[in-house]
Amino acid sequence: MAYLENNVTFALKNLFGELGAAAPIKVLKVEKKSDDGDPRASFLLACQDHAAAKVRAALSLQGVYQGRDCAYHVIAAGHTLLRIADAAAAS
Repeated sequence: MAYLENNVTFALKNLFGELGAAAPIKVLKVEKKSDDGDPRASFLLACQDHAAAKVRAALSLQGVYQGRDCAYHVIAAGHTLLRIADAAAAS
């Protein structure tokens, strides 16, 4: 999880500089999956409301994770974990 948090912080720093990287983020949960031998993971990330748009923008431009090409997709966003869980279940 620490590497994932560092990757998100790195994405923020690349797009918004040192101040952008100062946005507090925390990975709450990671689920690793594999479809047809292609490694995938889903994760739940917490950040403050004012940083949410910056995190989404930075992740959309981040193309590398642990030296491999990657693409981040936001499945759900919300103000509470319950809203996020409901939105993720509906998708």
